[in-house]
Amino acid sequence: MEKLKIIFSGVITVDEIYYKCNGGTGVHIVVSAVCEDKNGKYTVIIGSEDFMIELSEESRKDKRKMKKEIREMLSKHIEKVLQDVAERYGVTCIKIVLTDDDPIYSTIVPNIFPFAIHRICLWHILKNFLKALEKLYGNSKIFQKVIPTINSLWHVNNQKKAMEILDKVQSILGSTNKKITRRLAKLRERIIKNRIGLLDFRTNNPSESTFARIKPLIKVIKSFQSEDGMKNYLNSMVMWYNTSVFVDGAHRGKSPIELVCPAGVGDKITPFSYI
Repeated sequence: MEKLKIIFSGVITVDEIYYKCNGGTGVHIVVSAVCEDKNGKYTVIIGSEDFMIELSEESRKDKRKMKKEIREMLSKHIEKVLQDVAERYGVTCIKIVLTDDDPIYSTIVPNIFPFAIHRICLWHILKNFLKALEKLYGNSKIFQKVIPTINSLWHVNNQKKAMEILDKVQSILGSTNKKITRRLAKLRERIIKNRIGLLDFRTNNPSESTFARIKPLIKVIKSFQSEDGMKNYLNSMVMWYNTSVFVDGAHRGKSPIELVCPAGVGDKITPFSYI
């Protein structure tokens, strides 16, 4: 990481997106290093991997099937880009790896970065818990009552308060459903393991700024249904946000727009800078 000539926090984030491109579906993986200077934290893209997938007719009509089909190839590409990062910057300088709540990462991250702590995005943990609640309770009064309490976790900055909120959730839900009780216990365990409050952001990648606590506001890439969608997004980032996102020199051969969408949607509008 010394090659970057910046102050690295020891944290890297991994995220992937799915996008429509040239009539097919692409997957883009990005690895970012969380860095900081006197102006605050920002991210530097230090790795990227992209691949296209030809989907079956059935999966084209079903988003869940589409993601399942893509995930079958995702593992080897994630391993490839993380291995490249490890070889270029060294495994010992990576202290924390933040990822989605996906079993793929649980195997790959410890193998490549044995000295790092693997932390999982709190948003994804909660999202899966909420899905289980909604499936059980639907749009009932108890579901509507528990949502504000769960959402208050985003304002928590210490472990004790987080546990108090989960106690309140437990009291609202009761203990009649064993499956939900087990999920709540797992949620407690994972919040403790991820040490909520010790980092100043709640998500695995600063691109997901809805629940991020990175300042200045940072957005990297999101999923889009069309190339025009990507172009409009980049335009809004430049025009309306004080975006601080960088790409390291190893990727200088590719334009930032190619890093996000290899087919390209223009070369003038971009929130990326090179270092």
